[in-house]
Amino acid sequence: GVSSADYMHEAPAVVAWLQPSSGPISGGTAVYVRVSRQVHEPGRAACVFGTQAVRAAAVNTTTML
Repeated sequence: GVSSADYMHEAPAVVAWLQPSSGPISGGTAVYVRVSRQVHEPGRAACVFGTQAVRAAAVNTTTML
């Protein structure tokens, strides 16, 4: 049987800055978001605007678009 397992815990990333800070309610504005630590799977990141979730595109491991 299995007597041990490896695991990894990552603290949640915190938004360090975003640009621009606002946009039209109709949407369509590209928003850059930089987080406080490296994101290991940036392709799985998403942003939520109101109730609408939008998949983020990785610029690098700490910045999403």
